[in-house]
Amino acid sequence: MRCLLLVLAMLAFPVVAMAGDVRPGTPEFAAKQAYEGGHSLNFEMMAASACMSEADRQELKAFFDAQIEELRQGGIDLALVRYDFSGLNYTLLEQDRELARVEITGPYIISGPMGTNRDQDPDVLILEKIDGRWLMCGDQDRARMPLAEYRAGLGAPEASDTVEAGEEVAVSGPSPVEATRMFCESVYRIDGPVMEKFMCAEMREAGVAEMAGEARSEFEASGVRWSEVKHDFTNLRYQELRREGDQAEVRLTGRYAFTHPQLGDNEQEEDQVFRLVVEDGRWVVCDE
Repeated sequence: MRCLLLVLAMLAFPVVAMAGDVRPGTPEFAAKQAYEGGHSLNFEMMAASACMSEADRQELKAFFDAQIEELRQGGIDLALVRYDFSGLNYTLLEQDRELARVEITGPYIISGPMGTNRDQDPDVLILEKIDGRWLMCGDQDRARMPLAEYRAGLGAPEASDTVEAGEEVAVSGPSPVEATRMFCESVYRIDGPVMEKFMCAEMREAGVAEMAGEARSEFEASGVRWSEVKHDFTNLRYQELRREGDQAEVRLTGRYAFTHPQLGDNEQEEDQVFRLVVEDGRWVVCDE
């Protein structure tokens, strides 16, 4: 499944949670457990919130044990060390049905027999939803990439096995560029019915439109009326990169901006490639 612009629209303003406000079952909670477990040498805490093979678990445990032994030999009893992570912020940067990016910022305090030390170690973690649970997982070296770029590195979409490259297909309705534009603008507006019209069956079955509806409901529940948002699409550009048979690619670049009485003025840069296919004689976006 490739990344959708949907996540950027639903999370255009990142959700920030203080350490004490993070709810279990969220990407932020998994990031909190993994980050704080790692920084306090708490193997069980970190391992419970990360996807690891048995070999990886043993390697991590051996590393933690070696660190603890090194501290012990230096005269530091880890049992007497206290960690205060209450000053940390966990910011959900992006999220879709399977992946999320969480940024950790702010100071933490370590106190013990050797005194008190205030430190900072900002980071961004990639998390994956596995069997209904969010876990730190994936290539953490690429965690600072937007999900669109991160997913692109996981492998290109497979070519169609029903239409030969270069073969003409009967298509009516909007071009790939126009279909992408209509889809993207409906995403920004969080307009599920229009999104469904311009997405492939695989995306509809994955519940992408339902995700948009849930996001809109969350905004409304928090007192933000999305219908009051004024969108500015004038600086967005769409370019057809490829069209072969029933496959096409369109690149979106530029800047999207909006204003809202409560949220104020916001803008974000866009650079994403969308894959399109022909279904029922029409071009539709298919990023899953």
